[in-house]
Amino acid sequence: MKYEKKIIMKLLLCILFVILGATAFSIGMYIKIKLNQEDFTTGYLTGTGTGLFFVGVVMFIQKLMLLKNKQKLKAHKIENEDERNLALTYKSSHYSLVITTMLLYVSSFYFAFFNESQLSVISTVICILVFVKFVLYYIMKRQK
Repeated sequence: MKYEKKIIMKLLLCILFVILGATAFSIGMYIKIKLNQEDFTTGYLTGTGTGLFFVGVVMFIQKLMLLKNKQKLKAHKIENEDERNLALTYKSSHYSLVITTMLLYVSSFYFAFFNESQLSVISTVICILVFVKFVLYYIMKRQK
């Protein structure tokens, strides 16, 4: 029953994806039609909104099918709570964060000479990534 509650929470997350996607798409279409503007923003909002909407719908259907089939739910639970899979997920997430941070830092060298506003943005993103990692680390360390 506890794992079913996790799936229900993921269903709610899927609904949030659908709402955010529909909202982004609607804003993009409003800008395009009512304001008669076609630029990067409209394409970005309609494209990401459409993608987020359909990802939310597909994930919602998958989670709903899991809740209806007890055998699939049990197999899904075993796969998602397996310690090896969890360790791989944590390790890959950690390395992904480290590599992304290092790539952002290396790209900041270029922007230090050619685009100071982009340098500010990249530096802010690096600081946020590192800050969030350490805050979450200490929060999770206290929970154990």
